[in-house]
Amino acid sequence: MNKSKDKKWLLWGLLIFLPPIGIVYMWVTKKDFTQKTKIILSIVFSLWFIIVLASGNNNNTTNQQSVANNVSTKEQNTNNITKETKPTISNEIKTKFDENITSNKYTSLSQLELDELQQLYLNFDSSMSYLEALEYIQNTELPYSVEKYNGYRTFQIAFTEGCTAQKYKKESGAYLTITYRYAKGENSINDDFSKYSFGTCVYVSTSGISLITHDTGYYFDIYSKGTYIKQGGNTIDNLTNLNKDEQLLYYFNNHE
Repeated sequence: MNKSKDKKWLLWGLLIFLPPIGIVYMWVTKKDFTQKTKIILSIVFSLWFIIVLASGNNNNTTNQQSVANNVSTKEQNTNNITKETKPTISNEIKTKFDENITSNKYTSLSQLELDELQQLYLNFDSSMSYLEALEYIQNTELPYSVEKYNGYRTFQIAFTEGCTAQKYKKESGAYLTITYRYAKGENSINDDFSKYSFGTCVYVSTSGISLITHDTGYYFDIYSKGTYIKQGGNTIDNLTNLNKDEQLLYYFNNHE
């Protein structure tokens, strides 16, 4: 009697919680059930099993979608924060330049009368070879000197002969220096003009402010290519993303 009750409870338990196993168990063990009863119970508990499975899948899909939405929201927030809090150095400098242009008196170099040294600084083509640069400087008919140092040659151009002296300057005044550096790894004692390439061009104003366009090698504490403004050996403006036209305009609006 107890065994019969136990089997009965086992059957219903399997049909409710594990319908596929329960249905098979019923067909094998329940000889007292008619075939019609077994068919009806098989259909009912098969439907029950399908409903349970469908309900579980819906819950999983909802949870996965919720997690995906949360992750997407966090990524979007992170991207927004990154964009808002990490402006590039280039953008900061360009913004500073644009603000000065709109707030100061000069907006174009056409509003200025550049002297011959400033015009030479602006127009000098850094792609010229050493000998081409020498001919270009000679054609300006301005006084100049050229000195050979260890690993480089430097032109110094000015309005007077006294300002062209490089080692012991005799006069005060504006001047321009153009430096060509010897090929890296080569012995400059050979002094082969074809192995020199442009390094740095510097315009020094009468007030001592220097406008610098640097390409290769080093110029005092400057190693990176770009445009700079220095005074007394100190960099006062690092405008590495500006061309020479913009640099000159910035100089006249802020340091003249």
